Amino acid sequence: AAYDGGGAAAAVPQACAPAGEAVDVRVRCTYEWTLTAFDDHTRADARAGLRSELYAPALAIDNDPPWPAGAELSPPAADVTVLGDAGAAPGDEYAWPVTRQVVTWSPARGSEGSVHVLCLRLADARTGAFARRVCSAPLRVRRCQFCARPGDTLRSLALEFDTDWLQLWGANVGVAD
Repeated sequence: AAYDGGGAAAAVPQACAPAGEAVDVRVRCTYEWTLTAFDDHTRADARAGLRSELYAPALAIDNDPPWPAGAELSPPAADVTVLGDAGAAPGDEYAWPVTRQVVTWSPARGSEGSVHVLCLRLADARTGAFARRVCSAPLRVRRCQFCARPGDTLRSLALEFDTDWLQLWGANVGVAD
């Protein structure tokens, strides 16, 4: 999760990459990251008078740098999740608005070798007040690798890649049916 120090946090697609390392993605594979945005104030904040219903966190695409073709961000799906202070007694939980959104992307043929970073803006959906900019780990589109889809055959793939099925079969000896 990325945290802005001011009470707003959002999970961004890190795809299990150590900080600063690129994540390998493949052409024709569909990737999906579920993002969660929430206001992470504490029960003590609520007791001090901070009202959770005043905030509606939401993510929006930040096109600097531009998102790759086909990458999409779903509309916000708001819900209220019960969260608790560390060590809170049962029944002493509190609820804050949580918004979930999904990023989907299937790298297109021709994007091999490119590197993309998906950046988002975290803001309050009601007021538009900007809270933080968050970015993914670099997503590197692998060369010479792609995902086969249901219904693909060696013949259909050979036609797509302007070769013959025997060349594909010979180059993929270790690949199961």
